[in-house]
Amino acid sequence: MNRGLKPSGADALRSPESRHIKQGTPILVFRLKNTRAVEWTSLPQNFRRIGLSEHSIIQKRGKPLDSLLEGSIYVSTLDLLFVTDIPYGRICSIDSNANWTLVTEYDGEPNGLVWNHITKNIIIIANFKQGILELDPTSRELQIIASRYQGERLKRRPNDLVITADGVIYFTDQGMTGLQDPTGRVFRGGFIRRT
Repeated sequence: MNRGLKPSGADALRSPESRHIKQGTPILVFRLKNTRAVEWTSLPQNFRRIGLSEHSIIQKRGKPLDSLLEGSIYVSTLDLLFVTDIPYGRICSIDSNANWTLVTEYDGEPNGLVWNHITKNIIIIANFKQGILELDPTSRELQIIASRYQGERLKRRPNDLVITADGVIYFTDQGMTGLQDPTGRVFRGGFIRRT
């Protein structure tokens, strides 16, 4: 039963009249306040990108694409919210005053994020193009930690991930799967041990 909730995912990109929302519409970040979502901040104009990227060529059939925010995580020890911008390979942080900072920009398509506070204070990234990466938010050093799993190349579309209390990473690698190709997978990504 729909209790007045707004649609999410692909349905959220359509107005009630089923028209796509036009480019240039603010990209918003919401927070819950008294169980209601209220606008907290939006992607600053100087961070906006409307253009072609490898992601837009594949996902939008070569049409220009605006920034696409995903993968939000809040890191309480840094008092920062991190978000990804998939088509343009960017990870941004937002402080408690809603100030945006570009943390890194690279040749990738970052999606899901998780904070690894178990073994070292780093962000682990599910990256469509490169596999599983780690980012030190202080030094901004970025490195690939897994592009294969048990010798098999990832389908190159890692999406979301979680880390357990004992340091095991689980991540999904759905590729371009859907109803036409239901072969997405969930991996248990080995252990990250304390050094």
